[in-house]
Amino acid sequence: MDFLKRISDFLWNESFWLPMNVSWRDLTHTPERPYPSFHALLYPIPLALFVYLVRLTVEKVIYEPIGRSLRIPCRKAHNVSPNPILEASYKWSRRLTHADILGLAKRCDMTERQVERWFRHRNAIRRGLTSQLDKFKETGWRFTFYLGIFLYGVWVLSDKPWFQDSSYVWTEYPFQVRSDKERLNVPSVNLLSVWLCFADSYVGCVVVLYD
Repeated sequence: MDFLKRISDFLWNESFWLPMNVSWRDLTHTPERPYPSFHALLYPIPLALFVYLVRLTVEKVIYEPIGRSLRIPCRKAHNVSPNPILEASYKWSRRLTHADILGLAKRCDMTERQVERWFRHRNAIRRGLTSQLDKFKETGWRFTFYLGIFLYGVWVLSDKPWFQDSSYVWTEYPFQVRSDKERLNVPSVNLLSVWLCFADSYVGCVVVLYD
């Protein structure tokens, strides 16, 4: 236990992380000064499930109908016929020259087009049998998620002086109190975790937005 305590004291050395005449005891959470809490790091666990359910809903309700209306193919790759020679060649290299294709076609008694089709289907299987419609839905979800998170971040930080002038990010450090809107920024707590630990929520919020 003494060894672990020495490691903890070294990692959380007050002289390194905090200004002079400030200790970790000064950062105790109070109703008047709501400092970040380590318990906030538990929020991403249920939120991850919630975001996943939202993703399934958005992809199914919004982007799948759009993709079908645009006639984006939803066919998935079929399983390839077993071929030890082609499988061994595929594991050796997934990129074939024309000479490689000719050699494999002769060894397997196949046409060049059949060899190319076999490798194309094998690549599709390796990527998870995804169709073009699946890729379209995933891209649509990413666009929706990142646009929404960015706009939300702009709204949270729009009235903060340190959003436009980075010299403010160290103001009152480490006694920085989060506003009500910043407390609502729970989905970004995974990126804020390091800055929460060091009581610098200003830097953390700006980093999350620009990330």
